[in-house]
Amino acid sequence: MRNQSSMSLPVALLFVSCASGVAQHPVDPTLAPDEHASVVERSDPAVEPSSDAESPLEARWTVVARAASSVLLRATIEPRLVPPDPLVVTISVPDGATLARGNARESIVLTDTRPIVREYELRFAQTPATDAQLDVDIRGTGYVLHARDHYHFERPVTLGPRPSASAPHVVFGQVDLGPSIPATR
Repeated sequence: MRNQSSMSLPVALLFVSCASGVAQHPVDPTLAPDEHASVVERSDPAVEPSSDAESPLEARWTVVARAASSVLLRATIEPRLVPPDPLVVTISVPDGATLARGNARESIVLTDTRPIVREYELRFAQTPATDAQLDVDIRGTGYVLHARDHYHFERPVTLGPRPSASAPHVVFGQVDLGPSIPATR
């Protein structure tokens, strides 16, 4: 795990996950509790190779309740450090959906590493064709931390073609990271 003094190096981390504002309203009784959390795509590139590397920032959506024309999502943000810069949460809602509860953008000054939990209600006439997105950013001098999650509105997740790792192995110090993916233009 990196210490705080190493944060002066440029850092860009991408995690697929989500987060936002705590509900101030009771849960809509027409929404049925969900038995299954949304499918979460995760991409956790390490800052430096290590078998015990841990992301300094994670965010994820969890389905609290859903109905035919709405969904209540819980965003959980887990900071693992307390930078001097604020954490910014941004919710992007797809065409055909509206944010009925929660703030689309929120800035939070961290004082500790306790998880931040917010709830958002999205309403829609029909299932949106694209995802709702949760972005969490901390931007400071010389570094950026970023976490992201998508909610797919119960649509199946389709992954594009995967490139083949057919180029030479990448070795970092004494750690063999395996074959690389050739860059083509």
